[in-house]
Amino acid sequence: PAMTLEAWQKEMSGRQIGYNGEEISICHKLSWDQVIPALPPEAHGGCISALDWVGPQTQRFLLNPELLLKEHHEVELPRMPGRVHVEEGDKLRIAQELVKRGVCRWIPLESVYRVGTTPVLNGLFGVEKPTKLADGRVILRCIMNLTGSNATQWQLEGGTRSLPNITAWQSVALSDLEELTMFQSDMCSAFYLFRLPVCWLRHLAFNVIFPSCIVGGPENCEMALACQVLPMGWLSSVSIMQEISEKLLKIGRAHV
Repeated sequence: PAMTLEAWQKEMSGRQIGYNGEEISICHKLSWDQVIPALPPEAHGGCISALDWVGPQTQRFLLNPELLLKEHHEVELPRMPGRVHVEEGDKLRIAQELVKRGVCRWIPLESVYRVGTTPVLNGLFGVEKPTKLADGRVILRCIMNLTGSNATQWQLEGGTRSLPNITAWQSVALSDLEELTMFQSDMCSAFYLFRLPVCWLRHLAFNVIFPSCIVGGPENCEMALACQVLPMGWLSSVSIMQEISEKLLKIGRAHV
C-alpha cells in the first residue's frame, strides 16, 4: 500500500546519510571489536598542533577558552547528561585506547568546567561505517556527542566566512583567456590529527569516569576522559578545520 505523508515523514526523520552517501543509523553502542578498526594509529592522534595552522585571531581564542564561554545565566544545558553508549565491559578498555592513540587524556573530575555545581560532561556513541568485520558486524566510527560543551560556548567563525554559498556562483563570469580552477581534498581521520591546547581539556570532557587508582592521576581522585584533538561534533570544529584546510591548500599550491 502507498505510504502516507505522515508515515513517510516519520520514516525519513530517522535516517541520515554519511560521508560516502551511505545510509547510517542514528546511534550504536560502541564495542571494542567494532570501534578499534576505525581509530587512528598511535602515532597519528593529536600529532599536529592546531595552533600552527590557524591565524592570530583563532590562535587567541584557542589559547583563551574563556573568551568563548557564555555567562552561566545564558547557558541551557541538555536535560539529560552526556550519555555514553558503550558496552559496559568495554568502556574502560576503549577509553584507555583513546588515550593510548592520542585522541584523549584523563583529567581530574574536579577540574572539569562547571555551570553552577554541574560538571559539563559529554557523551559518546557509534555510527556505522560502510565496512564490516569478518563476522558481519559493522565497524563503528566513534562519535563525540558534545551537546553539553556546545551549550556553554559561542561558535568561532574561523574559515567559514570564506565558504561560498550556492548563489555566489551565479555571478562568476570568465573571459576567453580566464579559467576557474576548483580543488578539494579529504584528509583521512582529519579530526583526530589536530591537537588542541591543553586548556581545552576541561571544556571537552566525557561522562566516562574512573578512579585514579585504575587510570592514573592524583591519589584518591576521580578522573574523567577528555578530548585533546579537534573533535567532530564540537560547535567550532568546522570553522577551525576550514581555516586549517585553507592554509594547507595554499602551501601545497605554492609548491606545485
